[in-house]
Amino acid sequence: MNLARRPFLSVAASTAALPPLISPAAALAQGTIAPTSARQNALKDQLIGTWMLESIYDEDERSMDVDPFPDDPQGVVMFDANGRFSFQIVGKAVTYESNDRWRGTALENAIAVQALLIYFGTYSVDAAARELTLDVSRCSFPNWNGTRRKASVAVKDDQLDLTSVLDPSLTGSFYSHSVWKRVR
Repeated sequence: MNLARRPFLSVAASTAALPPLISPAAALAQGTIAPTSARQNALKDQLIGTWMLESIYDEDERSMDVDPFPDDPQGVVMFDANGRFSFQIVGKAVTYESNDRWRGTALENAIAVQALLIYFGTYSVDAAARELTLDVSRCSFPNWNGTRRKASVAVKDDQLDLTSVLDPSLTGSFYSHSVWKRVR
C-alpha cells in the first residue's frame, strides 16, 4: 500500500481547469444536454423494431430462478413508431391426438395454454427511470386484459433486457427477466 501523500493543491489551483458552471436551462439552450422529450424519444427510437427471444426466466421472492417456459421457448416482441406493441412467447407444447385444435383433451388444452403468453396494446417509455410501460389491450392470460405492466428496460447495441416489476400472485410474487436480440 502506497501511503505517500499527494501534493496539496489550493482550491483555486484545483478548480482552475474545470469548465465554468452553467444552469440547466443554459445547457439545454446550448445543446449540451438533451430535453426530456428528446431523451424519451431516443429510448423509444431504440425500442422500435422486432426482437427475438434469447432467454427468459422468472425470479421468485426468495431469489430462486423459475423456468416459466421449459423446452426451448421461442418469442418475438415488436414495437412500432406509433406506440403499439405485440409480444409473443410460445413454449413447446404437446401435439393433439385428434389433430384438431377444437377437439383437444382437457390435458392437451391446459398444456397448450400454459405454454404460451401472447399480448398486445400500446406502450410508452420513461427514459429518466429507464422504464417501459405496456398498456395491455388483450392477452392470452385474461387476468392481464386492460392492465398496465411495467418493466425496467436497457438497450445496448442489438440487445434488449427487460425486467418486470414485482408481479404478485397467489403462488408467490416474482420478477420476469428476458433478453431479446434485434432482428436485422
